[in-house]
Amino acid sequence: EEKIFSLKDVEEKINDTYKDRNTGELTISNIKILSRTGGGRVDKIQVGQSIYKGTEIRNALGLSSTMFSLGFAGDKIIITSNGYGHGVGMSQYGANGMGKEGKSYVEILTHYYTGIKVY
Repeated sequence: EEKIFSLKDVEEKINDTYKDRNTGELTISNIKILSRTGGGRVDKIQVGQSIYKGTEIRNALGLSSTMFSLGFAGDKIIITSNGYGHGVGMSQYGANGMGKEGKSYVEILTHYYTGIKVY
């Protein structure tokens, strides 16, 4: 999923959502991903003069996932999200699809929760 925002829109949405912090004036040089989780999701991101969790930016901007990348075009920010949800646990849609393919509950559980033993 690709969403395009103006720098001003991002600044306003984040400041409206997180009133305890302030981004200050947002420029393309002061918005950057600082760290990612082991699974590739955004962990920490600098937005202006403040640092946010990837989940906070996901919520403020209505992104489908914290697995996103940033691109820039003029004064626009292009955010490309991959996947849906928080990336933890079992996907209800994926599990349903596996069930429809004839996978057993043991196969489904061990697919999403690696290293477990089902008794």
